Amino acid sequence: MDKSLHGKKWEIHKFGGTSVADSSCFLRVANIIEDRLGITNSSHSTSSFPSSSFPEEKKEESKDLNLGIVVSAMGGKPKVTDLLLNAVTAASQRQSDDLESYLSLVESKHINCLSTLPLDSSTSTALITKMKNDLQDIRDILRTVSLLKWNASRISDLVAGYGETWSAQILCALLSHRSSLTEHTFLYLDARRVITVNEEKDGKSFFVEWNMSQEKLQKVYEQDVLSSIGKEKKVHFVITGFV
Repeated sequence: MDKSLHGKKWEIHKFGGTSVADSSCFLRVANIIEDRLGITNSSHSTSSFPSSSFPEEKKEESKDLNLGIVVSAMGGKPKVTDLLLNAVTAASQRQSDDLESYLSLVESKHINCLSTLPLDSSTSTALITKMKNDLQDIRDILRTVSLLKWNASRISDLVAGYGETWSAQILCALLSHRSSLTEHTFLYLDARRVITVNEEKDGKSFFVEWNMSQEKLQKVYEQDVLSSIGKEKKVHFVITGFV
């Protein structure tokens, strides 16, 4: 637990791809988070994770707790990250049909998930529109890859990183919808706004600029929380798990 961000207690929870493989998995994650924060809402079932899943002393701690919820791309079969990386490979080999097949699977996997989550239609539509726009950006990137027959690791990292942005936004929307009548606010945070990475001299490895990253996090908190929401609400960040 860290109190360095405006004196708040922070606790980090990490959910891998298997934990957000489909809509039922997203709902289980939401139950876990709500249980940790002591959020009770009779309109949402928490039978999979009853309130006893956390010890009583942990429940007492939750009263002053802020969470950082780190989310991977959707897992299961097929994994979104694998599909995106396969799309990059297909582009580098000028296999346009395979490329479109991989991206279509990415799109349908997210749309199927969103269609079975208890979100209002405007939120689902906005998330789908954002994802489709991102997929078009990916196509534009991969057009260059195809022209150059170039499969650079940084291109792969850039494209693969989209998966985390979609799953984090979906979870954030779900938690926000379910907690709309509580004192809790969930905010989406793209880790690339905060984490600063530099190359080692060998050009093959990287290191995190922790001081710079901490300064950026402070600015994000001041901009997104203090200026927009204030101190009254308990704010939690849903964060992408890939930089």
